[in-house]
Amino acid sequence: MTLEIAFLFTLLGVMVILFLTEKLPVDVTAFAGLSLLVATGLVTTDEAFVGFASPAVITMLSVFLVSAGLQYTGVADVLGRRGSWGGG
Repeated sequence: MTLEIAFLFTLLGVMVILFLTEKLPVDVTAFAGLSLLVATGLVTTDEAFVGFASPAVITMLSVFLVSAGLQYTGVADVLGRRGSWGGG
């Protein structure tokens, strides 16, 4: 096993633990892992950020933005209190 592979497995293990325990926010953990891979040269910057151009990623970002807007305006609370879409 090379040093790079050992580093990658160690980083993945630490990230899994941080994801499960949420000692750091999940987004901070993911960004820190990606940053470490770029900083060590195991991943190029082009490889690191090519996934953000994917339509799936853009769709998920849009869903998060819409849901945050619904929570901020209180619409999500109103729908949640109804208990179902049918209301009642």
